[in-house]
Amino acid sequence: MPALEQTGLIHDVVLWPRSGQAADGDWAVGSPVDIKARWNQGRRQGTDPEGNTVALDGDLVLDQAVMVGSLVWLGTLADWNSTGSVGDTTEVMKIISVDVTSDIKGRATRYEAGFARHRDSPPSG
Repeated sequence: MPALEQTGLIHDVVLWPRSGQAADGDWAVGSPVDIKARWNQGRRQGTDPEGNTVALDGDLVLDQAVMVGSLVWLGTLADWNSTGSVGDTTEVMKIISVDVTSDIKGRATRYEAGFARHRDSPPSG
């Protein structure tokens, strides 16, 4: 039987992985890829990498590591690119926090990422 972290990944998500830092000081993102995750929408508080309290719009449960500053969108890359234009840019979220938890024997790892609405211009293509 597959691990719970894999069987629970029921949502298609587009991920723009963080690829560095842009000239304006914000994070730059790479090309989008399709991934599977569990998308949990709901307001809550979390902490950013510096330990500050931040408001989150939801979280993702993943089977892979993601970096703070990456962008995510609920849907497939085909949906995002459909009809020759980008998807609903108001629903692009930015990864604010990442938690990595291993089981007691170190054989399975759970990745959870908290996200908030991305307020800047959306990624292209």
